[in-house]
This record gives sequence, structure tokens and C-alpha cells, in this order.
Amino acid sequence: MNLFLCDIEGTYKGLENREKQLNRFICNLSKLNEMDETTMIFSFVSSEPKESVRTCVSELHEYLTDDIKLGIQYSNKYKFNKEKTIETNMISKLDQCIDAINRVDAQKVYFADDSIMTQVIVIETLKIKYPNIDIVGLNPSDGIKGLNFEIENYISKHKKVKSKKLIKEN
Repeated sequence: MNLFLCDIEGTYKGLENREKQLNRFICNLSKLNEMDETTMIFSFVSSEPKESVRTCVSELHEYLTDDIKLGIQYSNKYKFNKEKTIETNMISKLDQCIDAINRVDAQKVYFADDSIMTQVIVIETLKIKYPNIDIVGLNPSDGIKGLNFEIENYISKHKKVKSKKLIKEN
């Protein structure tokens, strides 16, 4: 199982061709699943208010496919799913990511955030804390359009590496 942890402001949000970009995003998440022959749990990790996170979850839910499930969602003071909301003191994205990872048996974790500083702190800490999980950082600019670009670059590089491995094995 893969886990995709996604910031909202600057990473997921973006107004340019919103419907097209959301369809592209879900298609890209499905491609990540195909590469690893698994399914995906998706969670927002955010300092945004709960209502803002709920709005993003509702929007994304309309585009989800069978291989992508919603996990626990994180806002500035809460973590929640469709059944319940819990007030929490986990305000840092690192704390939110650790909580999300501890809830699933993940083989790979993707962390997407437009802040380079947050990206470095979270990715390096997770790699130390979870040495047996493949941790992948995505650092987009330009909202969801940039996030799609980052995922597509990752897929392209990963496929090239996989192809080289297959050629060497033959």
C-alpha cells in the first residue's frame, strides 16, 4: 500500500483548468499505483482550517477511483475522516505525517509540499524514523498543475530505471 500526503495551499490548490488538472492528478496517482502494483491512501496534511480541508476533500472525492482511498485528513487543530473528528495538538506537518504513517502498512510514502524547508525537514526525518519505507518528496510550484508535473517527472524517471533493470536482467 502507498500513502500520499499532500499539502493544500501552494501544492493542491490552483485555479487553472481545475477539472482537467484534478482528472490528471487522479490519473497520475493511479499510475503511481500501477508502477508499484498496489493501492493508495490519500491524506491532506495542512495547517489550514478544518472547513478548508473538508472542502478540498469533497472536491477530490468526486474524482477518486477504486485504487485510491481517503485516509485520515489533517487540519490546523483536527484530524478527521467521514465518521468522526478529533481535536488534536498536531499542528506540524511532520507530526501529521508520522500519525498518518503509523495508521497504515505503507511500502512507499509520497509527501508533496511547495515549501522547500518543510520538504527537507519532513522527508529527512521520515527517512530516519522509517528506514524500511521508501519516502518520496515532491516539491511543486504553481499548485496542482505543478504537482502533476512533479508526479509525471517522477513516473518518467522511475519507468526509465525500471526499464534499465529489466534490460540488465535479460
